[in-house]
Amino acid sequence: MGLSSNKHPGKKDLANAFASVGLQEGDVVYLSTQLYGLGPLSDALSRAEYLESIYDSLNVVIGSSGTLVVPTFTQQVGRFGLPFNLEETESLTGVFGEYLRKRADSVRSLHPVFSVAAVGPCANEICNDVSAVAFGAESAFDRLVRIGAKAVCIGFDYYSGHIVSLMHLVETAFAVPYYYNKLVSAPVFANGVQIVKPFVINVKYLGMHCAFDYNRYIDTLADNDDICTASIGRGEIHAVEARAMFDTGVSLLKTDIYAFLDQPPQFREGEIPMDGPPDTEINFEDRNWVGFHLVRQ
Repeated sequence: MGLSSNKHPGKKDLANAFASVGLQEGDVVYLSTQLYGLGPLSDALSRAEYLESIYDSLNVVIGSSGTLVVPTFTQQVGRFGLPFNLEETESLTGVFGEYLRKRADSVRSLHPVFSVAAVGPCANEICNDVSAVAFGAESAFDRLVRIGAKAVCIGFDYYSGHIVSLMHLVETAFAVPYYYNKLVSAPVFANGVQIVKPFVINVKYLGMHCAFDYNRYIDTLADNDDICTASIGRGEIHAVEARAMFDTGVSLLKTDIYAFLDQPPQFREGEIPMDGPPDTEINFEDRNWVGFHLVRQ
C-alpha cells in the first residue's frame, strides 16, 4: 500500500517516503530518477537545492553507513564512437546522476557505455576493477545483487521498466538470443591514461521487431509482494530487493526465454542467430568425434 503525501512535499516528506518503502540505515541503494515525475519540493528554491534535497533526504534514511549508487550511462559513446573519459564524460541518465557523479566523494565504474557512480562505504567495492562486459559477471550490476542492494526508482510510470532496472543482468546470465555482444569502438581514458582493452555491450539484433514488455516481470514481483510503493509529490517511489528482482527474472526466463519481450523475435532462417548448421557438406558419420568415437556400423 502506498504512502500518501501532499503535492508539494519537503525534504522531511521525501525522507519519510524513502523509509516507508523499506530503506534503512546501512542500505546500498541503486537509485533511478525522473525528477519531473516527482515535481517541486517546497523547501528547494533552486536546481542545486533540489538535488541536494534528494541526496539529503535519502542520506537521512540510509545514514553514513549506507551507499548510494546511480546509473551514469553514456550511450552516445556506444552509438557514435565518441571518446569516454571516466572523470569527465557526462551521462545521459538525468540531472541527479550527474549531480552524484560530480561529487568529490563519488566513485565511477569503468565502462564506456554502462557505468555507475557511487558514494558511501561500499562505493569502491561496487565500482573498482569491474569487468569489461556491461552486465556480465563482476560488472557493477552483478555486484549490486551480490552485495544485497535495493533498487529504487522515483518519478517513473509503474510499467516504464525502471522497477526492474537490473533486468539486463538477468538477460546476460541467460545469453538471450535476441542480443549479441558488441565491442565498443571508442577510445577510453581514465586518470589521464588510455585504457587499451575490449569493452563489450549487449545489443539487440535489428529488424526483428524485438520490443520489451515489462508488465509480466513487474506483475510477478508484485504478486510476490516484492515491490514497496509510496506516493510522493506528483509521483511514486518504488523499491525492490535486487536479489528478489534477479531471482524472479531467472524464474521467468527459465520458463520462457522471451518473457521480457512483447512477442518472440522474428528471426530469419539462415541468418544469425538462426544461421543453421556450420557445415552441411560433410557427413558426420564419417568422422570420429572426440569423446564419442562414432563409427559407421
